[in-house]
Amino acid sequence: PQSMAYAQLAGLPAYYGLYASFLPVIVGSLFGSSRQLQTGPVAVVSLMTAAALEPLATVNPEGYLVYAAVIAIIVGVFQLSLGLLRLGVLVEFLSHPVVIGFTNAAAIIIAASQLSKLFGVTIESSHRFYITIWNVLVEASQNTHIPTLIMGITALVIIFGLKRYAPKVPGVLTAVIATSLVSMIIGYEALGGKVVGNVPAGLPSIAIPSFDISIAIDLIGTGIVIAVVGYMEAISV
Repeated sequence: PQSMAYAQLAGLPAYYGLYASFLPVIVGSLFGSSRQLQTGPVAVVSLMTAAALEPLATVNPEGYLVYAAVIAIIVGVFQLSLGLLRLGVLVEFLSHPVVIGFTNAAAIIIAASQLSKLFGVTIESSHRFYITIWNVLVEASQNTHIPTLIMGITALVIIFGLKRYAPKVPGVLTAVIATSLVSMIIGYEALGGKVVGNVPAGLPSIAIPSFDISIAIDLIGTGIVIAVVGYMEAISV
């Protein structure tokens, strides 16, 4: 469920989160050395991917998935290079206040970015995050989709309620199952609610996509920044 949400944060179809939830785990189990970290998509990297590809979304919507994959390859190559060159020592230059500030800011941004989905409204993103949030609140004050709000609050009650009173029960998974069943029974989509819809069977076929090499080169800098931030996020854990 988290991976599907992160896919949407990155501007990708929700079912791409399913691919990202198990393929990296296979690689992580073979080469990973940490007993504390789980391998998979994370929210901050997803947000940065969406920010990097947002200009391309309006010009070339069909190429969005392709360039998202290009960024993923750039990030992977750079992080692999960090490992082979044993540059993990760079983390020594990150002070404790920086790490604390990063994790707290990430939590605030991630939570605030979900407000539009909670209220069931759609707005255009601004270059300044606080303006985006303000626009969401203004739109929500006028056009909140009540069934979506009720569904969102119900999911939150399930998640936090189970965390408090039945911590051994997986709260997020339980909330997804419960709300999915309710959605099916009441015809949530017919009420105007957004659903994932049909998930394509199997995995995408392996092929070399066509893309503009100049755009790919322009994404190298962004890919390196995302790689460093992803590394810092892992270290902050």
